[in-house]
Amino acid sequence: MNILDLPDEILLAILNKMNMVDVLYSLEGV
Repeated sequence: MNILDLPDEILLAILNKMNMVDVLYSLEGV
């Protein structure tokens, strides 16, 4: 499965979820 085959909306949603996870981990790390 190629990530470039995903529609932009789905790709953005995945990136947003990944960013949220990074933010949560950063907050927990404080």
